[in-house]
Amino acid sequence: MENNQFFSQLIKKGELRVNKKGHAILSGEYLFLIPPNVIVKLQNNLKEELGHEKMKDMMESLGKYQVKQAMKRYKDKYNLNEISKGAIFKKFKNYTKILGWGNIEFEEMDRKNEELIVTVNHPTFPKVYLRSNKESDIPVCHYLNGMIEEIGKAMIDNKIEVEEKKCVAKGDEICLFISKD
Repeated sequence: MENNQFFSQLIKKGELRVNKKGHAILSGEYLFLIPPNVIVKLQNNLKEELGHEKMKDMMESLGKYQVKQAMKRYKDKYNLNEISKGAIFKKFKNYTKILGWGNIEFEEMDRKNEELIVTVNHPTFPKVYLRSNKESDIPVCHYLNGMIEEIGKAMIDNKIEVEEKKCVAKGDEICLFISKD
């Protein structure tokens, strides 16, 4: 119900709309919806052309970029300097949920020790990944890893590195992201 209310409020406030030119706009930014199988194909092509590590770095970089751009856009609009870190995460959680990434939860956040544990229940990307790939030996949610790392950085006020430890594409029930030591 909470997701529907958030979604409805965005529409009511004009934050989510399609303008007369046919552009989808979410919170003042153009929104270009791409089916996840296209991202899977992109990731597979990059891996084939560049190798796993370069593909992973590139996809994580894109995820970080998305969050950085959103933080710039929303900094003044939502007074990000003045609202709680929990409120920042709640906005991130709501936006990622309506964009179809799954149910993201911060299970633990320790700013002093720079520890972060994030779970994603019902993640879209690895489920779609499994439709066109065999079960993976390693986690595949690199884009989301980058997004979580960047939002974690904003919440902890320091640079952290995040690693996906469990992944639905590996046969795990959830995707689990943990800050590296």
